[in-house]
Amino acid sequence: MKLSDTDLSLADRQMVEVNLMQNEEVLWVGKPIPRLFSAGSLGSFIFSLPWLAFVAFWTWGASQASALFACFSIPFWCVGLGLASSPWWGLRKQKRTVLVITNRRAMELYPGFFGAMKSHVWPLEPGMVKSCTVRKDGSGDLILGYETRHSKNGTHTVAQGFMNVPEVRRLEQFLYELTEEQ
Repeated sequence: MKLSDTDLSLADRQMVEVNLMQNEEVLWVGKPIPRLFSAGSLGSFIFSLPWLAFVAFWTWGASQASALFACFSIPFWCVGLGLASSPWWGLRKQKRTVLVITNRRAMELYPGFFGAMKSHVWPLEPGMVKSCTVRKDGSGDLILGYETRHSKNGTHTVAQGFMNVPEVRRLEQFLYELTEEQ
């Protein structure tokens, strides 16, 4: 498959080409279906509503004493607005993400901050698909691995893979056939 034959933008094609190794051939390329609210961003957004309501109430009360005292609420406004805008940031990332399967690996590529490029890479191997979630419209999530994250509240795992992919069953079948050949 030639990248020039795809409907990817020039920037997306360049991002894929930069990440290809020598003698690596693109077999499939796609983009996730952008969704405003995902599981992670919905929780943050809902939490931001009472947070911002409390900050507004506190700021109003503090402003009754002095304007300087009310300025101490600025960091709390920033946190609340950051939480409230998390669906937008997630949507922005999804629109800029490119999913690629080559003859060697599966990759999720997306631009980071300040010109950096981020990627998740999974080598092609039998059994690489850990799970597949299919929605009513045929789109879904193809889980290729899990990342363990540690925090002060304990350890939890985060599923990683191709999220919000159109025709996810076809992609799962393609990966299965590709890895069984190796």
